[in-house]
Amino acid sequence: PFANEDSVTFLAYRQDDAVGHITLSKNWNGYTLIDEIAVSADARRQGIAGALLDCAKQWARQQETSGMMLETQNNNLAACRCYQHYGFILGGIDRLLYRAEPEIADHEIALFWYLPFNSEIGY
Repeated sequence: PFANEDSVTFLAYRQDDAVGHITLSKNWNGYTLIDEIAVSADARRQGIAGALLDCAKQWARQQETSGMMLETQNNNLAACRCYQHYGFILGGIDRLLYRAEPEIADHEIALFWYLPFNSEIGY
């Protein structure tokens, strides 16, 4: 991993080739923010995203954060399914986040996903 006090990046390898990464940081709200997660197209649906999320969860717990969170878009269905399968819950939507970007504003809605570590949330 590449890390400083408040952020870290983990890489996933298949043999000698990097096929994925996840970048995390401590967020102002006490959650670990997944700033970016990516898996190479030819390495998808092989458990790599789940393994990266496992690393993220371990780091987040070591940092004593309240859980993990991330933002994706409504038109990234594969990512939404991945996060839901992993246990994330949809915490909110933002129809105006991309308003300043006319080429995407009409068809992208920001979705905010959360994985709280406290099971007493009640959702």
